[in-house]
Amino acid sequence: MTDVSPYTPVARRVLESASVHAAALGHQNADTGHLLLGVITGHRRGMACAVLRHMSVEFVSVQRHVEESLGLGTLLGQRDVPLSAAAWDAIQLGLRENPVAGPRRVGTDHLVLGLLAEGGVAARALRAHDVTPERFSAARGNLQGVCYGCAEGRTGEAHLSAGLAEELEALIAQVHARRQARTAAIEAEDYVRAAQERDREQETLRRGVQTLDTRMARTHLVAALEETMRLRQQMNRLVADLGHRH
Repeated sequence: MTDVSPYTPVARRVLESASVHAAALGHQNADTGHLLLGVITGHRRGMACAVLRHMSVEFVSVQRHVEESLGLGTLLGQRDVPLSAAAWDAIQLGLRENPVAGPRRVGTDHLVLGLLAEGGVAARALRAHDVTPERFSAARGNLQGVCYGCAEGRTGEAHLSAGLAEELEALIAQVHARRQARTAAIEAEDYVRAAQERDREQETLRRGVQTLDTRMARTHLVAALEETMRLRQQMNRLVADLGHRH
């Protein structure tokens, strides 16, 4: 079947992972901040991350800025969290960018420009790290030695497997348990313990999201290794064929 999606494989992964980040944080909708988390966490493939690295942007610092801005929600156990109106606006603004990936192909760099143009949580986090549309576009133009198709290509695509879905549910249960303990401490007017439980809840969430991102990165690595093996088998067959001919 012909791929009719306007997005590159890595950009599609970002759109899909935004829902994962929103669910892990207990939010009702996946906002622009969740989209940005999808860009900068995990395997960090794509042209956007290449440009941000070129700009010496600290990914962990941006991630913390976004997470602190979004805070922790109360809607745990959600699946298929929808995109917010602001996220859709950012995506539409990204679609208007002139794709250097070819007709109808929108990459992570276009998504970042859309996030910057939208002006919400993601834009504020990026601007706090000196990432403006002008500087980002200039850095992208000056970037040398990066193959756009390689950065945004199919080997960068990672899907949320059944195992990852189970890990997400386990993370949600852990955060929910921490939140119940914090609520019980507040009701008992034990505010010191409540503060401790809040810190534990945030740490559990941070580590859980990092674990999920690592698993997604490994999924990408497996895909890359499989592609390498396939190419090696083709090369071996070609060498054998040339040997027979001579």
